[in-house]
Amino acid sequence: MNPAQQTISLADIHLAEPVGSWPPAMGWWLFSALALIGLIGLVIWLYRRHHQKRFARKACRYLEQQAEPLNLQALNELLKITAMHYCRDPKLAGLSGNRWHQWLLNHCSAKQVETMTGLTKALQQHQYSAQEPGFEQRVQLQQATKKWLSNAWRISPSQEVQR
Repeated sequence: MNPAQQTISLADIHLAEPVGSWPPAMGWWLFSALALIGLIGLVIWLYRRHHQKRFARKACRYLEQQAEPLNLQALNELLKITAMHYCRDPKLAGLSGNRWHQWLLNHCSAKQVETMTGLTKALQQHQYSAQEPGFEQRVQLQQATKKWLSNAWRISPSQEVQR
């Protein structure tokens, strides 16, 4: 017999089964767990931030609902109530005059310093005066108060008040 004519009985080649998509590899499980933890953390952070801003939003809404601009005493009172809500330091209630105005300036954003300086000067000038500022000036002061209130939620309760 000729070796070329001999047929060798070989079995067909069997390929390995294709890799399934389930269960995913360990890396995908870790990625999914980290993504879920990050998403839960983001939702908690957004909820807390929304909750923190609630008092400031109410104060701003109160300002918007007024038919006429508030007088300086009412603006000062609103600022102090909001500051006391966020700072939670009982010493804050006793601040007045220069210390109170300095505290307001120290707790506003860098963009607001110029506007708040005008507000604190007006509060100082008219604090014990019988003469109220004009309508336009009261509107500007109310807008400055609203800007301060919109950032008041950033005040840390741990910040001590210097007497």
